[in-house]
Amino acid sequence: MLTLPILKKLYETAEDETLSVFAEQAEAVLGEFGILAARERLHFFLAQIGHESGGLKIRCENMNYSPERLMQVWPRRFPDLASTNGFARAPEALANNVYGGRMGNDAPGDGWKYRGRGFIQITGKDGYRQVGERAGLDLVADPDQALDPRNCLRIACAFWDWKRINPLCDAGDFTAVTRRINGGTVGMQDRFAWLTKVQALVPWAPRPGARRTEADLSLDEIKAAQACLKGCGFYEGSIDGIFGRNSRGGLKQFQAENGLPATGRLDPQTLEKLKAAAGEGAAAVSAATPAPAPATAMPATAPAASAAAGESEMLRRGREIRRELMGDALVARMAKNTYDSPLMRKFGDYASEAVFGLLWTRPGLDLKTKTLICVVSDTATARWPELAIHLRMARRQGWTEDELAETLLHLSGYVGLPPVREGMIVARETFEAMAAEEGGAQGDGT
Repeated sequence: MLTLPILKKLYETAEDETLSVFAEQAEAVLGEFGILAARERLHFFLAQIGHESGGLKIRCENMNYSPERLMQVWPRRFPDLASTNGFARAPEALANNVYGGRMGNDAPGDGWKYRGRGFIQITGKDGYRQVGERAGLDLVADPDQALDPRNCLRIACAFWDWKRINPLCDAGDFTAVTRRINGGTVGMQDRFAWLTKVQALVPWAPRPGARRTEADLSLDEIKAAQACLKGCGFYEGSIDGIFGRNSRGGLKQFQAENGLPATGRLDPQTLEKLKAAAGEGAAAVSAATPAPAPATAMPATAPAASAAAGESEMLRRGREIRRELMGDALVARMAKNTYDSPLMRKFGDYASEAVFGLLWTRPGLDLKTKTLICVVSDTATARWPELAIHLRMARRQGWTEDELAETLLHLSGYVGLPPVREGMIVARETFEAMAAEEGGAQGDGT
């Protein structure tokens, strides 16, 4: 499955030795940690390590930061240029400052000793201990073992096992996988770009002679099922082949309304019902049933899938970034209350493609910084509905209420007190609403 030619196409700039060892070990090591058991496990793993390691090139964290970059990455630790003195362009001092005293780093110099290493950048003595135990390596005594290409794949798989990521893959939740690895959602657009590349280059065929299950469905078959759900009004997300929470929620509703067990799984009976609901043209879904079909057969395209195929990649990515920034609940409310007509849905698609798909995926600034720019520009131009949305996005990206309030106060010296006062009122209402929503969700046990 993961041959050397495929790996060379996937990780084009990686060293030959790294790729050769990866290809030799892939079947045994990935199989040992259960990553070959399902398509999403394998695809998500390859995409995430591609992002974390810069295409398998970076095996050690670069701590050589400029003063300006320090202020961006660790704004609380380095709020101004003066605070960066002694740490800018001083990798060891910086690592000991930002990592010392946490993540199990309890001795002088541990921050530097246990800085990020490997394909997935394990960090901190606790992480090295946990991963080392699972990989069969004493990484606490010799952390540089994580730099050896012969150990990198096993260590990345051990990290995956430590963080219990396979169940998140089985749920199709690529964003949750990112949070489990990163602690947030830094670099989502690049991670999705890696996932698209992996899906295009790494095949997944049904197991020979076995009864086909959801895990054996091809990417095109999953997309066709999503397209059928969307065409029947049970799904509003992207036709991306990631059968995650939103897809399963729509499928459960479809199953319940069609007298099927609401499992959220694409079992043969459900696929037959989807075929009937979508019409006789849904040959792609038909191909996904257990009826004999060669593993290499290309499914025909359902009418709904044809429409979805007409969507641009920029629109698809824009929808993903928009959902990541806003959250499922806000996206659902806007779909119900604002984009509830063909006219407004047309506008929503345009905005997703032209704004989120183009501007928000541009390199150079992270999503967190972009949300703050929007908060400032909304306040300066008195766009209060947009400010409420962008404040939510900023909070989801990690800005605190105090930091956002201070941003608005600082702006008063340049745009005047009246717009900042209105902005503060919008912020208060937004933060109170978010707190209420979070409390309600906790009360429901979700």
